[in-house]
Amino acid sequence: MKKCMISLFLVLVVSVFSISANTSVNLNLFGYIGEPPAELSLTLSRTPEQEEPIDLTIDAVERAVGTLNAFTNGPGYKVSVISVNGYNLMHDGAQIPYTFHISGDAAWTNPSWVNPGDEVDFQHWATEDTVYSLAVSLTGVDPTSFPTGTYSDTLTFTIKAE
Repeated sequence: MKKCMISLFLVLVVSVFSISANTSVNLNLFGYIGEPPAELSLTLSRTPEQEEPIDLTIDAVERAVGTLNAFTNGPGYKVSVISVNGYNLMHDGAQIPYTFHISGDAAWTNPSWVNPGDEVDFQHWATEDTVYSLAVSLTGVDPTSFPTGTYSDTLTFTIKAE
C-alpha cells in the first residue's frame, strides 16, 4: 500500500511538472529615439456609497458617483466622455434625464445638445496628473408615471495625447 501511494504521488508530481513545462510568457521590450512615447492612462474608482443605485423619485444635487484619475508622463492630453443614452437613464423606452458634473482642473457639465453616443471633450491640454470628481444631478420623478425597474446609462471616458 505504501509503495502504491508513493508511486501515485510520483505520477502526480511528474504529470504536474510536464504540464507546467509547456507554459510560456512574453517579455515585450520597447525603445525610442527622440521624445519618449506618451504614456497616458485613466482609472475610475468608486466608494461603496457611490456604487449604490440612485433613488430616481428623489431630487439629487451633485450626488458623487466616482473619481476619475488621469495620469501622464508629460505630454499634453485631452479627456472625453461618451454617454450611450445621451445623459438619460433608460428602462423599457422610458427615459429620465440627468446632468453629469465633472470637476477638477476643468469644471464641466454635459451640454443639452449632446446626442446618444456623441464624444465630447471636457479637458484640453492638461499636462499633469489630474483627479476629477464625478457627480450626477436630477429631478425626482413621480413613480406612477414611469415603469418600475432599473434605469441605466453607460459613460465611457477616453484620454488621448494632443
